[in-house]
Amino acid sequence: MEQLIEGLLDDAGRAGLPGVALAAFLFAFAETALFTDLLVPGELGMILVGAVSARAELDVWWVILAAAVGATLGDSVGWWLGARFGLRILSRFPKLERRLTPAVERAHRYFEVRGGAVVFWGRFVGALRGVVSLVAGTAGSPARWAAQRAR
Repeated sequence: MEQLIEGLLDDAGRAGLPGVALAAFLFAFAETALFTDLLVPGELGMILVGAVSARAELDVWWVILAAAVGATLGDSVGWWLGARFGLRILSRFPKLERRLTPAVERAHRYFEVRGGAVVFWGRFVGALRGVVSLVAGTAGSPARWAAQRAR
């Protein structure tokens, strides 16, 4: 089993820094934008990317940067999906809409007061990481809440 794992890590390492950085970007992006974290924890992908980086002796800072950019873009896409389609999708299911409308209104009020903290701390909770941006967009939280709060 150990030889199998070492062989897989060596094979993945042959992709070089661009391939491993792309994998880190895609793992982070998919976790936050496509909600894959609900099926497979994103931490697992990052551990694999880190192991490949270490085994292939790659410059890990580029891999970390690629993961950070992927997570940031994924959050932005998740927010956009929520803002653009969240309420529209909800309106297609009248029974669900009646049940969830009070929750969406509460979320909207909550994000007005504590939106930045929710998004920040949601990044550290695996189950929330993939959906907090979508909920923020659906609740009408502004994409640039921090800049608007500072004014």
